[in-house]
Amino acid sequence: MTLRNRPTCWPSMPPSRQPAPGKAGKGFAVVAAEVKDLASQTAKATEEIDRQLTNMENAANSSISATETVANKVLEITEQTSAMAAATDQQSAATSEIAQNVNEAATGTAHVSRDIETVSGIAQETGELATSVQSMIANMNEQTRELQEKGGQIHQARACGHSRGIHDHAERAGKPALLRLVQ
Repeated sequence: MTLRNRPTCWPSMPPSRQPAPGKAGKGFAVVAAEVKDLASQTAKATEEIDRQLTNMENAANSSISATETVANKVLEITEQTSAMAAATDQQSAATSEIAQNVNEAATGTAHVSRDIETVSGIAQETGELATSVQSMIANMNEQTRELQEKGGQIHQARACGHSRGIHDHAERAGKPALLRLVQ
């Protein structure tokens, strides 16, 4: 309600007390004009206060809306942070599992490496044994060839009648196998 719509609070003066026209009437008219001017200023001030209150109410509503928007953004950030934390936990678990698998692979590789060293040692020993056996076979071949030559000589000597000389030679050499061949 504006001041214009309000009932006036000025009591009406009884006619006996009303100033007579003249100086006093002029003073009353000046005061009435000032009161009217003050009433107009008060109405304008009231309208200005009303407008400012409306602006403040609008600003408060905007502030509430902005606060709700910020709260929603904070909620979204919280949800995203939770999702990132969960993803980080999963990544940490996967990294841990990978590290364990790498460790197991390294242990397996160490076992395989030791087994290869063992096989390599066995292969080397086998090679040495094969070389030794080859050498023995070569010696046996040489001895067989020598025996065949001596056997051929003995056979020729028998055919020629020299068996006694070969027999003597076999005894001196300490080769009983030759002695058996001569006899």
